[in-house]
Amino acid sequence: MGDFHRHLERCLQDSAFKAEWDAQAVEPEKDRSEALTTVDEYLSKRGITDEQMADARKENQAYIDAYNLRQARKATGDERVAFVFGPPCSGKLTFVKKHFPHHFLVDIHEFQMQGMGVWESRCATEDALKEALRNHDKVVMKHTLMKAKRRPMYIDAVRSVLGDSVSIAAYYSLPDLETYVRYDKLDLADWQASHPGSQEELHSRAQLESYLFEFEVPNEDEGFSNVFHIQSLPDGKPSFGSKDAF
Repeated sequence: MGDFHRHLERCLQDSAFKAEWDAQAVEPEKDRSEALTTVDEYLSKRGITDEQMADARKENQAYIDAYNLRQARKATGDERVAFVFGPPCSGKLTFVKKHFPHHFLVDIHEFQMQGMGVWESRCATEDALKEALRNHDKVVMKHTLMKAKRRPMYIDAVRSVLGDSVSIAAYYSLPDLETYVRYDKLDLADWQASHPGSQEELHSRAQLESYLFEFEVPNEDEGFSNVFHIQSLPDGKPSFGSKDAF
């Protein structure tokens, strides 16, 4: 038996010491019961006000936003392959032009404007994506991809050309409704400028709202290396004008 254990055995023979030792031995049970309080009780017990908690949340979010911004700045424009997608007319093309000027663009809208049906345009985009990856160093695909089940065919298309280990960055646009209405006007003006004679019109407010509701937010489990919500980045809205905004 070691010196420490012999000393402990002698101490436990002292009734006063043993009583204190036994009291300390049940402290963990007390701690566990205290841990089962609500958040409000926890904050109240420690004297933390709602205002202090709100300030702490803002500070924490600022750190998260700063991290996202650093990651996006590091990645944007450098990826071998990037997908930019979101509801129709939500600022995707403006974002691509601003941040992927050196990437070859594959745009499903180009095929849709040729009168192709839904499935035909998707297949044409898939073929165009493969061809672009074979002939260009950097490729960005612009698409709606509203539902998660529509995305694997394009992820698989990239991997079929570049291998399973390829990184695919995802940038999705999902603005609030008021911003979306403004984006729709900007997007239509931009499209008409590059496609004279286009007969496209503005979407109704109700239609834009339904697009926002139907869109399924992507995540890395789908096969993306990084996922960035454009509007959550500080000043990262597609329609910004400052060169330092992103």
